[in-house]
Amino acid sequence: MDVNRGDRVTHISSFGTPSLGLAEYRKEHMPPGDPSWKETYIGSDRTISLVQTAKGRVIRLEHDVSTPHPYSRINSLGGTRGVFEDYPERIYIEPDHTNDEWGDFGKYAAEFDHWLWKEHANPPAATAAWTTS
Repeated sequence: MDVNRGDRVTHISSFGTPSLGLAEYRKEHMPPGDPSWKETYIGSDRTISLVQTAKGRVIRLEHDVSTPHPYSRINSLGGTRGVFEDYPERIYIEPDHTNDEWGDFGKYAAEFDHWLWKEHANPPAATAAWTTS
């Protein structure tokens, strides 16, 4: 998205839920006298931030490490022609895709993958100069 490489952050708004999850977990699972009973939880269970850049781009960040939920690492990037989501990689680009069906990102990687991934995804094997004795 070129942040700090041609674009910059201009506004950030963050909102957090009350800190209830860890205290609830402690109440249900930790015995009296456990050291965790001396802790005071002050951070949000979930924080959502909206970030706007000078070029008008909007980034939504969500941080949640204390509420119960299945593992997820979905990254999403949308624009005027479509959207890309990661984990698993999938893409939807108009007019290539129709009927609300995701397409295979592999067919578009050469055109759309970030230069850092192209350049560093498969680093060369270590040489003898890199080994220690």
